[in-house]
Amino acid sequence: MRVLLTGASGFVGSHVTKRLAMLGHETLAVDARPPNYPLPRGVSFIRADITDPQSLLHIVGEFDAVINLASLFSYSASKDLLLRVNVLGTENLMKRIGSLQVKRIIHFSSASIYGFVPRNEQPIPETREPKPSNDYELSKSLQEKVVRKYTNELGLKLVVFRPAAIYGEGSRYGVSKVIKMYLEGKLRFIPGPGKVTPALVSIDDVVGFLAHVMRNESSTSGKTFNVSDDSLRTLEELMTLLPEEVGVPPPRMRVPASIVRLVAKAEEVRAKIRGSEPEFTSSEAEYLLHDYLLDNSAMKSTGYRLLVPDSADGMVQIMKQVSL
Repeated sequence: MRVLLTGASGFVGSHVTKRLAMLGHETLAVDARPPNYPLPRGVSFIRADITDPQSLLHIVGEFDAVINLASLFSYSASKDLLLRVNVLGTENLMKRIGSLQVKRIIHFSSASIYGFVPRNEQPIPETREPKPSNDYELSKSLQEKVVRKYTNELGLKLVVFRPAAIYGEGSRYGVSKVIKMYLEGKLRFIPGPGKVTPALVSIDDVVGFLAHVMRNESSTSGKTFNVSDDSLRTLEELMTLLPEEVGVPPPRMRVPASIVRLVAKAEEVRAKIRGSEPEFTSSEAEYLLHDYLLDNSAMKSTGYRLLVPDSADGMVQIMKQVSL
């Protein structure tokens, strides 16, 4: 199979690239910056920026599948920048795809686009109408609409992934950033009541389910999938279990939600003064204070079996790797 992979240089892109090579697919990897990992056999790279339509003209050929990962993932970027990259950039990409011979598209959206849903209305199914709660979520929701619009007009087959927070080797965001803060001694408290259940998924299951979808076109085409583990652990359970496993002191206290929000606001102000990225944003604080259970039954109904159903198992391994 010949595959076009956009966003190949990012965390998820690096894992997808390696999995495609393992499966023997011929892959054209595309990103605005070169990958910082060695390209495996069968993978070629083109530097192209989705915000620059001219650079996309370098993408040529026929493709059995397009895997679209190209996005800006940031909770601190401006709304204008997020919309320029994730929405207008995706429109540029889809217009270019329209001039190529392509059979199907697998688009990576985000489960965060649902916004914060009342606990009694969870787990959240794919049929839930998105209600973004911040600029990043808005940009991803609008991006998904752009992809759907163009694939419908072009008559292409489409599968949409809405992954939970992805953790794994090489990740610098989300859960992995929290782990790093843990190991550096910057996070020794349980935020809020700690009873919330986060939506998580291992990168192993992200690429595993992707491979499964590529093998099972007839049963997955035209569908949208929440890509999540079984959400078996509360935040408190994770934050007390994981330190014991890797020899890091456990959280010493609970911090009220109001203080967590103030800490995030203060860090955003400090980062703005320094001209740097904040280590902890208000959006990230909210994710630590709200339940986010996803219904993953559609994914499982395809016959896929989770490799890491319990996030505690996967995160222990990541913490051990980070601490080495």
